[in-house]
Amino acid sequence: MYYISFIYFLTGLLILIMGIFALVKNPRNSINRVFSIFALISVLWMGLLSQGYNVLPFNLDFALTLFRLSYAIAILGFYTLFLFFYLFPSKSVKLPKIFIYLMGLFSLGGAFVTAFTPLLLEQTFTDDTPDVLGPLYIVYLIYVLLCFFLASYLALKKYFNNTGTEKKKIGLAAIGFLIFVAFASITNIVLPIFDIIILQNEAGFATLIFFATLFYAVYKERFFNIAYLSLHLLRIVILFVVYLALIVSIFVLLKNHSVLNDSLTALIVASSCAFAIYLYLNLLFPQFYSNSFKHFRKNISDFEIRLFDAKKFSHLNDLIDEIFIEKLNIKKAKVYIIDHEELEEDHNIYAVDGFTKELDKVNTYLFKEDLKAKSPPIIGEKMQALNAELCFPLRSQKKVIGFFILGQKSRKRAYNKEEIEELIGVIPNLETNLMNILVTSTLQEENDLMKQIIEEKTRLLKRTNMRLKTMLKDQDNFISLTAHEFRTPLTVAKLSLDQINIVHKKDLPEKIRKDVKTASDQLRNLGQLIERLLEVRRAERAMLEIVNEKFELNQLLKIMIKGSQLLAAKKHIRIIYNESRNSKIIVCTDKIKLQEILDNLIQNAIKFSPANDTITIKLTQNKKNKSFKISIKDNGPGIPAKEIKSIFEKFKQGSRAGKGVGIGLYLVKQYIRIMKGKIDVISKEGEGATFNIELPVKAKGCNS
Repeated sequence: MYYISFIYFLTGLLILIMGIFALVKNPRNSINRVFSIFALISVLWMGLLSQGYNVLPFNLDFALTLFRLSYAIAILGFYTLFLFFYLFPSKSVKLPKIFIYLMGLFSLGGAFVTAFTPLLLEQTFTDDTPDVLGPLYIVYLIYVLLCFFLASYLALKKYFNNTGTEKKKIGLAAIGFLIFVAFASITNIVLPIFDIIILQNEAGFATLIFFATLFYAVYKERFFNIAYLSLHLLRIVILFVVYLALIVSIFVLLKNHSVLNDSLTALIVASSCAFAIYLYLNLLFPQFYSNSFKHFRKNISDFEIRLFDAKKFSHLNDLIDEIFIEKLNIKKAKVYIIDHEELEEDHNIYAVDGFTKELDKVNTYLFKEDLKAKSPPIIGEKMQALNAELCFPLRSQKKVIGFFILGQKSRKRAYNKEEIEELIGVIPNLETNLMNILVTSTLQEENDLMKQIIEEKTRLLKRTNMRLKTMLKDQDNFISLTAHEFRTPLTVAKLSLDQINIVHKKDLPEKIRKDVKTASDQLRNLGQLIERLLEVRRAERAMLEIVNEKFELNQLLKIMIKGSQLLAAKKHIRIIYNESRNSKIIVCTDKIKLQEILDNLIQNAIKFSPANDTITIKLTQNKKNKSFKISIKDNGPGIPAKEIKSIFEKFKQGSRAGKGVGIGLYLVKQYIRIMKGKIDVISKEGEGATFNIELPVKAKGCNS
């Protein structure tokens, strides 16, 4: 019994230490607080359970009280376990708040009833009699199973919904917690129903599994963001306690199961086995620190590679802590930002003073050992106050925006020349990433409304992405469906930019205002491209609709030419329109599609005409075959003969086309085809091009 109590004490101490450090690391974080409570409850449960078995059978009344308290504590423990998996790593699985609160109230009430009444446990067991369970035991059992299955469901749901490090953290937490709870539930809840009293006293040993997985998660995955490798004294204490726990655990198993009756022999065997396990753990977890330059360079390279994954200042801080403090064993590493009030209060803001002004004069870095008496005293004083051995100014456009400091290395080793050169090499990327973070943070602070719009856009894009996976199964529908789905998020994105331009136009710098306008124009162009893609799909499926109407053709052409004058004026191009002799030509055809045809051809003519040139548009009517003809002539580079046939094909462009996707002329030809007309092009390389379209004056279905 003494050895069992010792193991309970060691495991409880380890769990309590982890709970305290999780709370100290971030006391405001609800996940850390819940875990700390769970750790405390686990320790109390083990202590009550162990002490209860210690007083049996000498004091049955006291043992009964302790067991009732252990049951009561277990109720709270199961609730905190469920709450932990509900919160960790985020509330991605939604549960009604009223359900959470009712579960909490039920747990508190159940714990009180269990501790101070015989309704759950009427009498504890003796050598001759089993436990006498109360009438509420079945309720207790249902509640425990509910908590256990809810925690399991949440853990599995979040495990499969996450990726990368978060997935590993959830998996490790689930393995340790659920094995611990399952073992404790079976031995102390399920088996007593059948009057089976086995391994109840050893149930606390299951916490070793819990601690082992938690220890591994802290060491490998920065569980709770606890920097295990930087806790030097704690690391030594934990390893020593684990080693002792291994010895005592093996010793107890050998003695309790009569494998070795001789205590000395059992102790020697236990020590040997524990030492073998300890050596294996040393192989599994390699040497924590390597002071070689190779190790230093490897970690600096890792820092440089992962640097641009840090999208927020907190992410950058975590990466610096992991690489410089934990892996390189440097006592202090931190980035300070100079007088940037837009950032949150918990960031490392450094006010402008004499020290920051002196940083403007530093070309590369400040090394504490190199500072001479002739240097301004404020440099030495500030570096002393900041515990900095090295200081690197961080600049953007030759202006200091912050600085990066490094403290002493382990055992007060000096930084050598090669290490400093490695650090200098990574500074440009650190400057770029820091500036990106500052710009992002500023825009987020100034545009609260933008955040809501972006969140909505993100949800729309996620839904679009899910639908895209389905679209890939049917390639024939891909372009059409993609275009449809992109229209809504593109509209949201354009509205977002328009909102910024309207609400914050006076507050935004000129450069950002231009960028916003450029982005808005590009989104509009992309929207037009999507509409054309939809038209391409309709044309391929013979789904293009014709809506014929009567209108005056000369008037339409004048309106189209007037609308194109602004674009032509940018290149000082003059558009000449030769009207038909019959100045008033009434036609009946699809006016919208004719406008799109003319708009495409006129814009192409402007695009490929040289500056200070002319474009000629001519309208003629053929009364004999009741048709009209429109010619659009430019004096551009012309089209090679071998390319004339291909310019009307989908996604094909001539050598003079430049930017584009090659669907404009394809749609022009499709429109003319369904309008029962024809199009041809006359061109010689170097002599411009003339596009001729001919359409019936009255389409089918028009009234005479």
